[in-house]
Amino acid sequence: MPAPARTATPVPAPAPEPEPERAPEPAMPPTGKVRRRTRFTLVVIREDMSDGERYALDEGIFTVGREGTSVEFPEDVYLDPFHTSLDVTERGVTVVDQGSVNGTFWRIDTPVVLEHGHEVRLGQQLLRLELLSEVGALSPSNDGTELLGGPVPSTTWGRLVEVVAPDYDGDTHLLDKTPIAIGREKGDVTFPADGYVSGRHARLTWDGAKARIEDLGSSNGTFARAYTPTALGVGARLLLGQQLFRIDG
Repeated sequence: MPAPARTATPVPAPAPEPEPERAPEPAMPPTGKVRRRTRFTLVVIREDMSDGERYALDEGIFTVGREGTSVEFPEDVYLDPFHTSLDVTERGVTVVDQGSVNGTFWRIDTPVVLEHGHEVRLGQQLLRLELLSEVGALSPSNDGTELLGGPVPSTTWGRLVEVVAPDYDGDTHLLDKTPIAIGREKGDVTFPADGYVSGRHARLTWDGAKARIEDLGSSNGTFARAYTPTALGVGARLLLGQQLFRIDG
């Protein structure tokens, strides 16, 4: 009889000789697209004034609107599809309105010059300043006929118009002295039904050449419309449509 087959037992391979330690190779520069440094943060402020969503602002162009932008608010019908752009650099954020219907507004912290036709937002009020020198004479007409109407003080320098909707104005307030106080309870121009307007909210002044508006420490702020690119820093607030933002560092 042949001898039974034997099962082979695996023999472990000899351990390899340890390789000598090598000096670490120098780090290689990263390849591909490098993420830019986040310079600032755009913070959404909710209706109860608490912080909402936060968006990192890298260097470059950042867009806000109703659709097709970096940050979208599709349900806010007061925003244009492409409403505003933010040009972000290491120095700050420059806000550029893109010809929006309802404008881009920023909260003022120092007196700001208002030109003829400029708009401001206080609480739920949208107000437009008109200078009498730009509106034209209230009387007479071209053929010398006096226009019928109430007397206008000789000191009148402008008027403040409540904007209800595009091409539709509400009350008009003649500005016949300086300063003009604006508020909810006391002042020359008041909005007693608007709970977002402070008792003493803002003040308009006229020096014979320029009009300026100044916030008086109101709770909800005074916002001027940005007609030209406007540079903003940390802590600035923006009002676009129904959206309120803060820029953080």
